[in-house]
Amino acid sequence: MTLPLTPLKNSGTPVWSKNTQQARPWAPALGEKIMRKLGFILLALFCASGAFASTTGAEGNPPPWDTTVFVRGGFNDWGNGPAPTSPMTWDGASYSATIAIDAGTWQFKIADGDWGGLGGPNFGAAPSGGTEIFALGVASDIGANCCDNLEITLAEAGLYTFTMFNIAGDLQSADLVIERVIPVPAAGFLLLSALGGLGFLRRRT
Repeated sequence: MTLPLTPLKNSGTPVWSKNTQQARPWAPALGEKIMRKLGFILLALFCASGAFASTTGAEGNPPPWDTTVFVRGGFNDWGNGPAPTSPMTWDGASYSATIAIDAGTWQFKIADGDWGGLGGPNFGAAPSGGTEIFALGVASDIGANCCDNLEITLAEAGLYTFTMFNIAGDLQSADLVIERVIPVPAAGFLLLSALGGLGFLRRRT
């Protein structure tokens, strides 16, 4: 006797796929954990790259002055006291310093501990005269031993990096740019948010 054939119903998901999902319910969670760990590793490498940046300069390219260069302004009492604050580091091509500054309008200069009297710089506004107004992220010319103060208005308190570069061969002019530093917790939050979004999209597809 021949038994009648019963047609198989198509559930839309192959049996092997269902079995795989049932056997590995941890797979999506493991993927998210790996993505989070990868994000933390990338963030740590980003921070370490700044922490281990050279402060002595490239070999064969010594700093142009033998004295220490400082950022001196109203935000740090013009560096007055037993020793000026906010020293700048030399990386072989430029000077830089990162400073915590309150919101407000501040005047400042780039100078050594004796305002150029020790053979170092005393950079202020370009020789055109008058106080030079800076905007964040915009490089401007500054002049040595000749000029009025520099000035910038900061809308919020935070960390700001001052970078002096393109120093002229006669040491009488240079470029200066001021940039706000994104705090590490905020950068980490943005990175984790992006990774979380990728996980959400992966679950939806």
